Amino acid sequence: MTFIEKFKATRMAAVPIVGVETADPASTISKIAVALNGEFPIMQWDIIRGLSGINQLGATLANGICHGDNSALVTGNPAEMLSKIQDVPERTIIFLHQAGALLESSNDGLSLPVSQGIWNLRDKFKIKGATLVLLSPSLSLPAVIKNDVMIIDEPLPGIDEIKKIVSEIAKDAGIQTDKAEEERISKTLLGLPAFAVEQSFATSIIKDGNELKVDDSGLWERKCKAAEQTRGISIYRGGETYTDVIGYDNAKTFLKRIMKGPDPVEVYCFMDEVEKMFAGFGSDLSGVTGEMMGRMLTWMQMVEALGVLFIGGPGTGKSLIGLATGNEAKKPTVVFDVSSMKGSLVGQSVSTLAEAQKKVAGKAGGGRVMIIATCNRFGNLPRDLKRRF
Repeated sequence: MTFIEKFKATRMAAVPIVGVETADPASTISKIAVALNGEFPIMQWDIIRGLSGINQLGATLANGICHGDNSALVTGNPAEMLSKIQDVPERTIIFLHQAGALLESSNDGLSLPVSQGIWNLRDKFKIKGATLVLLSPSLSLPAVIKNDVMIIDEPLPGIDEIKKIVSEIAKDAGIQTDKAEEERISKTLLGLPAFAVEQSFATSIIKDGNELKVDDSGLWERKCKAAEQTRGISIYRGGETYTDVIGYDNAKTFLKRIMKGPDPVEVYCFMDEVEKMFAGFGSDLSGVTGEMMGRMLTWMQMVEALGVLFIGGPGTGKSLIGLATGNEAKKPTVVFDVSSMKGSLVGQSVSTLAEAQKKVAGKAGGGRVMIIATCNRFGNLPRDLKRRF
């Protein structure tokens, strides 16, 4: 099922509270609004503008809730807004921006009223078929509502959606592109949200004499910079291949066979000294390391990632061959640093990790992902993680 089909299914079942994990909330709202044809009020809320309408019915409803006053002043407080929308008409949809940040806030004076306000809507919205949509890159729900929210993940744009964006921008700019060039450009932009795809491609169109053309190197660099806005990931820009790696003949042969196999890898994910990234697993009282470990294990299994682990002492060439593999296969390598994704709160850390994983999977475009990790001390690696390799 597509994302829109899943969302429509929640509406058919009158699911009152839906969490959508998305990297581009504006695109998500637009897709849903178009798909549902505006037959009922659709509104959105954010902490700056308060409650506002997405369609005309939603705008009228929001204005009525605010009694014609400034919506930012009347509904700027999220807890108060949640209490004011309890009596919305049947089938109404309200999008709640930054839901993850609100629910995961360390300020109990904010997070507790918000989670309670959401819970208070459950039964009322269920009866009238209304939907509260929690928007966030990743959602870590408090205990009071974790069994009441259906979470749907919206994947990043696939190759066909990106081709459409590229084709429209090229046409508007007056650039002649054939299908092969659109395919190449679109593959470069895999792993970015729709808005970032638009911006990266549009700003890579340059003037060459009297003609316009695409600056390929600039496009690649802009794509890398956009991807690297997620803490803990970077795109490897080195040029090493297996000709630069002395020895490791067995490893090279093994990896080359995978490259030439029937299910080749589309993106390589490199994790250096992986045992240090999950240091403290089982003894971290904050629970951050354990939650991130669980998310990593689940993700590797869900995307059926291949796992290759190079074990040995420092300076033996593990990192070199790991980083050279993507270039050898002529595929991108994403450097993945779980340690730098950790924040003070479990939810913040898991949210960052989830966003990074989504970008890696998006870059693969539905193809295979390989995790290449190095390890200096195999005994320090958690048993659960060893199994993934």
